[in-house]
Amino acid sequence: MTTRDMSHTAVRDKVWAPYETAPVLTPAMAAGPAAVPGEELGRLRTYLAAVVADRRGPVHTAVAFNAAYFGYETGGEGYGNGAFDLDGFPVVTLGGDAPALPVGALVRIETGSDPLYAEIVYKEGQRHDTADGPQVEPAWLSGAPVHATGPGQLGSAGPCTRRELLVPDLTVFGPGLCLETRKLKRLREHGKWLNRDGHVVMNARYESAAAAGRDAADAFVDHLLTTQRAALLDPNVPVPLVHLAGTTDEAGLRAALTALMEVVDQALAANDDLRRWNHYALTRARVGRGLAQDGPLGHADLQDLAGSVQRSVLPVGRRRFGLGARSTAYTAVGPWLRTVAGAGQQLCDVEYAVSVCRANLALADLVRDTEHGLFPDRDVRVGLDDPFESGGVWRSHHPGTQEENHDPLVPAGLGWRAAAEPPAPVRQPEPQPAPPEEPGAEVASDQSTETANGYEAPEAVQTPAADDTTDTTSDQATAVDQEAETHPSQDADEAADAVQTPDPQAADLPSTPLDGPLPDDDALGGISLLRVTNSEESWQLTLRLSHLVEGTLPLRPIVGDTLRRLSDASHPVRVELHHPGGELEPDEEYQPVALVEEGSSLTSIAWPIDFFPGLRLTLQWPRGGLVVRLSTIELEVPVEVDGDLIHHAYDAQVRTRESAPGSDHSRDSARGLDDRDLVLRAVRRCGLLTVDGHALLDREALPRTVQGTVPQAGRLTGLETAVQQLLADRKLYAATGSRDRTGLPHYPPRPGEPEIPLIGYDPRPRAIPRATAPHPTGLPRSTGAQYYVEGFLRRLPTGEEPSNAQRAAYRKHCQWTGKADGCDLPHGFTFVTAHARTSRTGSGVRIR
Repeated sequence: MTTRDMSHTAVRDKVWAPYETAPVLTPAMAAGPAAVPGEELGRLRTYLAAVVADRRGPVHTAVAFNAAYFGYETGGEGYGNGAFDLDGFPVVTLGGDAPALPVGALVRIETGSDPLYAEIVYKEGQRHDTADGPQVEPAWLSGAPVHATGPGQLGSAGPCTRRELLVPDLTVFGPGLCLETRKLKRLREHGKWLNRDGHVVMNARYESAAAAGRDAADAFVDHLLTTQRAALLDPNVPVPLVHLAGTTDEAGLRAALTALMEVVDQALAANDDLRRWNHYALTRARVGRGLAQDGPLGHADLQDLAGSVQRSVLPVGRRRFGLGARSTAYTAVGPWLRTVAGAGQQLCDVEYAVSVCRANLALADLVRDTEHGLFPDRDVRVGLDDPFESGGVWRSHHPGTQEENHDPLVPAGLGWRAAAEPPAPVRQPEPQPAPPEEPGAEVASDQSTETANGYEAPEAVQTPAADDTTDTTSDQATAVDQEAETHPSQDADEAADAVQTPDPQAADLPSTPLDGPLPDDDALGGISLLRVTNSEESWQLTLRLSHLVEGTLPLRPIVGDTLRRLSDASHPVRVELHHPGGELEPDEEYQPVALVEEGSSLTSIAWPIDFFPGLRLTLQWPRGGLVVRLSTIELEVPVEVDGDLIHHAYDAQVRTRESAPGSDHSRDSARGLDDRDLVLRAVRRCGLLTVDGHALLDREALPRTVQGTVPQAGRLTGLETAVQQLLADRKLYAATGSRDRTGLPHYPPRPGEPEIPLIGYDPRPRAIPRATAPHPTGLPRSTGAQYYVEGFLRRLPTGEEPSNAQRAAYRKHCQWTGKADGCDLPHGFTFVTAHARTSRTGSGVRIR
């Protein structure tokens, strides 16, 4: 048996040992993440965490797949016992011209004598000349496609070449194939086979511009099925792909590989001990050690990087690289790191990839704590522009307040877009209509109209939709407010009486704002595309109340059209439902369904009873098949909301809107609700909605929202009593907003607008640690009597200060969790260290 590091033997019973115990990849994983039992996924997650801790560089998703598939042994042996034909590896040469290779490729580096065998663990674009310093010039290179030849100019979309830097790990095949340090140093100094940093810079050839722009996972799957096919299908690997896929069909092998890559990626992403930059994973401890060190590329240098990215566009002041004033700058991380004195050893070999990932994580932490990357004290907006070129290119712009908000961590490619697209014309503000001089038209719009089916809701009560914080105050309330503003001598009650049209049957009518369409219905939920390949499409959507009540599910139009062509009476469409961590009846797991006559939706679906509005679903459709696979996404840590214990990912906005009182699988109506539930339903369905599920309603508009018209005095008293009870029970909370000149409320209050009282609903999700999940520190999770509590900030009473010990504990907590900023305690807070505490029994939560 191969000798291993003795320090590693203590965890051998917990971490997979290739060729000694059952393979860590299983046939269930070839069907995708939703089909994997929790025990199998946990075993894979444990193994990959050990691999990340064992590897010298960051572990890309493709490298993690290699480890699990080819049997990487931690402790020094690596792939030494793997089933490989080393002479079949593709050859790479410094300065050469060869077909492009993805991260994860196993390669042979020619040296003139004994070749070097390695795994490519990192790569980046090198079109930006690093001799120019960290500022990318010309700026159009940031985000430019591979066939770009100039600002806004594209060459042929056919075969093309890009200069790329590859970082090989020369130690992965064990000590038998690892070059001695002395010889490796001589090779690097010679600069013929490796450059002085131990890297390979080459001209990578692509079949087409589209091939160069493919997702990294797709490119790696293609590489496995072509260049690395012999190793992939070798029967001596721990478990061959044909066994995992259950077929030798090419489409089936590709689909299984794609699913396995998704499982590996999820196993890395779900591990709390790891931090990821793009597809590269590092342990939090390693990131934290780098941030805590005092030497080159430690905490001080990374703070300097964060500061220089902001300062590079300021119109005055000295800058580190002597740049002139500019409004926009593009800073490349790799070249910036090379300007740090004494950082040479940390930019050689695989340490370069570690340093790049750590620097990008530091910048990501910096902008993540801002509003859309805007630093208001300097009026500078910072965001990621190109994740691939020169280790990552970050864009800075001054003045930042003049740019639109966008996610600063989603690569924007604005360097190329600014050169390729003409600037958009400046939009002139639309003239605002003058306020009506006579409110009579508003008064008339309040009259109810009778139809053949009964009473139709007054138009003035319809609630308008908005964008991110949806305004749901009725137009009738606006009319009342405008009436009061038009006649200052008339108070609010008189204005309300002026528009009130009592109806003797009003008590029996449905309340339009409470039972009508949601004001922001189209903006809620929606479909988000995950992956489109030659063999499969996958996407996510949010389950809505209408889907549960009607037994339907919308599809992407192209999927619905294809299923309609393929299906018939003898070949119906089927739904496969996976609910990890939950329970399904046999007839719920596999269901024959139908397509609606018009549109792209499935119907006749029997939804499980514990599915609820807002539940996030992942859908997979194998191209050419008649099966649509649906799966829920199990949360690592369940949460309790309103007495429901939720185990699966959900959309907080949809849950707030569509799980209000009076809404369940069989109905959506305010009929029969008492005053407390009517108030809760009004706030949740009609209030301003925030991204985290809060809903806030204009308190003065509450009676009109509940009734559809201004109620009589007795009803007003009953509703106000219900509000007071809900506030006392902390089911609602009081807040302050503002009202604009059109009568619409806003939260938070806008400067210069009159303030108004609001009442709000707060879902208050509370984490409930799983009873059986071990904590990475070794402390037990909840066993019924105790549960683990992570370290957290606690507000101090006025005048008190935290102890030096707590300041030090918080600083260590920030550094060892890999967070670059925020090492000093915020003013007015102390830090409570991690501990175990006794839980209270009888929580009475319901499980979902």
